[in-house]
Amino acid sequence: MGSRRRQARPALAPAQAADKTGKRPFEAFSPRARAAAERRLAAIAPLMKLPKVTQAVASATARQHGVSVATIYRWLGRLRGGGSRVALAPKPRGRKAGARLDPRVEAAIKIVIESFHLTKARPKKARTIEEVYRYCRKAHLPKPHANTIRNRIRAVDREMLVRRRHGAKAASDKHEPVIGSIPGADHPFDLVQIDHTKLDVILVSEQDRKPIGRPSLTVAIDVYSRVIAGYCISLDDPSALTVGLCLQQAFLPKGPWLLRVGVEGEWPVSGLPAVIHCDNAREFHGMALQDACVEFGIELDYRPVKAPKYGGHIERLIGTINGCLREIPGATFSNVAERGENDPDATACMTLRELERYFTEWVVNVYHRRLHNGIGTSPLARWTKGIEGGDGKLGTGATRAAFDERHLRITFLPLAKRSVQRHGVEWDKIRYHAHALRPLIGAKKGRRTEQFTVRRDPRDISRIYFLDNKMGTYLDVDWVHLGRPSISLWEWKAAQRFAKEHKLPDDTGEQILMARERMLATVEQARQHTRKARREQERRRDHKERLAAAVARPPDEHDAGLAAPAGAENVVPFKPAAGATAAPSDPATEKRWKIDFKAPVKPEVW
Repeated sequence: MGSRRRQARPALAPAQAADKTGKRPFEAFSPRARAAAERRLAAIAPLMKLPKVTQAVASATARQHGVSVATIYRWLGRLRGGGSRVALAPKPRGRKAGARLDPRVEAAIKIVIESFHLTKARPKKARTIEEVYRYCRKAHLPKPHANTIRNRIRAVDREMLVRRRHGAKAASDKHEPVIGSIPGADHPFDLVQIDHTKLDVILVSEQDRKPIGRPSLTVAIDVYSRVIAGYCISLDDPSALTVGLCLQQAFLPKGPWLLRVGVEGEWPVSGLPAVIHCDNAREFHGMALQDACVEFGIELDYRPVKAPKYGGHIERLIGTINGCLREIPGATFSNVAERGENDPDATACMTLRELERYFTEWVVNVYHRRLHNGIGTSPLARWTKGIEGGDGKLGTGATRAAFDERHLRITFLPLAKRSVQRHGVEWDKIRYHAHALRPLIGAKKGRRTEQFTVRRDPRDISRIYFLDNKMGTYLDVDWVHLGRPSISLWEWKAAQRFAKEHKLPDDTGEQILMARERMLATVEQARQHTRKARREQERRRDHKERLAAAVARPPDEHDAGLAAPAGAENVVPFKPAAGATAAPSDPATEKRWKIDFKAPVKPEVW
């Protein structure tokens, strides 16, 4: 944004500023003074029509209104000299406004305020008063009263005070007017804003009902109607995944979701928006979101850096959401003062699934149906009118729809660029392969190895989605550990750290998977003792439930490309590699199987 010349602020408010004649406008007087002026005008109005006001006439008027004859003549003189009722308003009693201080003391106070009080150190008024006393003593000047110094500080222009003490941004956020509305939000889904927040409520585990901490919320709002387009409540920190899950819900019909959480109501919000407006967080600048928006014809618009006022709609919605959660046992409130003596951990009773049901009920049957002061109607009514039309205006009709739900869900997952080697596709030391990739082994693009788009769901990294550039569809490619249960990305990273700390060989992913199983046993033992362990276990359970409900794996539909690779049956009993720390002897462990997927793969395997 370009620099703009700031206009000088008037010393007085518009209602108190003097007119061109130097007199205050009538509206600037107090109601009591204006009423007195009106009474005086009514008393002498008949006398103003006479060519001459005699003593008898003036005396009769004075007796009628309970004042002296001199007062009547004084009112007449003011009205004839001023020409308006302003001249009849009572003058304020007391001494006239203006300083009675020694000009040198006045100058000393001004110098100290400018050089000491209006600085980034932001000293308190008491310190400024002490500094004025020190300055006057040094200059052999009389010491002014403390209230005099406070009045001079109070008279400083508020915008300048904030600018000098807190900076230009704080002054702009607090005093610069926000005029008009966001352009381009004239119809449903013209503009959608999205943001994250930590919810002010403590959740408990599904298993033992013990506290596991605060969840994160990613929420999207349609600026035109203020309806909530979609949300994602998760125990994960805000990330590209939570953004993708929120937008998936925003774009797709909500019927299956309402059925899953058990909420009856109407949530007819779905489709592809024209613009997504977001802040500059790292997850909004990811390649996955940018590529997905390009593919679906959505413009991604970032608000100016450090300018929260441009995200006012979503910020106010987040405040409203946290306000509605204060009624829930386990609410943390926004600060310690509001929380008081309430102990959220002791009163927490709601699980993640119960919070989702509670929040969905609030969205569908409370927030969407109650009056929104910003638009003068309810969000649901505004959305319906924008789609169907009303009040003499045509509606937009149904919003743009995403016809391939599977493709949409995959497109908003995190992505990477990978080449196809003889051992398949490798991502984070995990190898994936399928027969359909055979023609792409060592593919070149010019003189360089061709890079292909692959995506994965961080909640289950046992499968990736490989983009077939010719067909424009994603192929499901499984990892080589076909006999292993699925694992999330954060579990895999934790297992890698565990293997590194215990100096396990890193030449095989099998060792890391074994480490993960030992970690799960440790977590189970610690579950009753620490909130962090319970939270990790709840995250794992949440990921599995969401995947089972929303992204259930379809039957094989991409020919033999999804079949197990030839040679996968050639497995050998697991034995620790040379130099590795062997796991404790366990009959269940003895029966596990291992694929040596780091070993060179012969061409005939493909």
